[in-house]
Amino acid sequence: MAWSSAPPLPSSSLSPVLSVFDGVEDWLSNHPAFAPAVSITVVTFLIASVCTLYIRQRWRSYFDAACKAAFAEVDIDHSGSIDKNELYVGVLELYLQLHRYGLNIRTPPRDKVEKLMDLADADGRGLELEKFKEVIEPLVR
Repeated sequence: MAWSSAPPLPSSSLSPVLSVFDGVEDWLSNHPAFAPAVSITVVTFLIASVCTLYIRQRWRSYFDAACKAAFAEVDIDHSGSIDKNELYVGVLELYLQLHRYGLNIRTPPRDKVEKLMDLADADGRGLELEKFKEVIEPLVR
């Protein structure tokens, strides 16, 4: 995605951020020695705030794209739903990735993964993409 294609932040999103600086100008007129440090702090705060607002605004599309990609990887038989075997293979793949990054943790036993699947898949038809997103979202927030 090109930066230029991103939607602009609505000005109403910025008003809580900018309200933090009400009165800073008056304070600086009484404490001019702090102006350079305050300027750097203000700019850093504004950049961080705008970036945070932008990411929150775009969160849903990023999350949806990541879930769709992960779902496609785990749905080995391309049936449109994830069964217990596919979920366990996905968990194993996740743990292999974690080991590659140096985390030495044990893979959960298959029966525990199957119990989680049973909780998420009440009707026994497997997890479709939307249900998969519902299960994953609390884990990444």
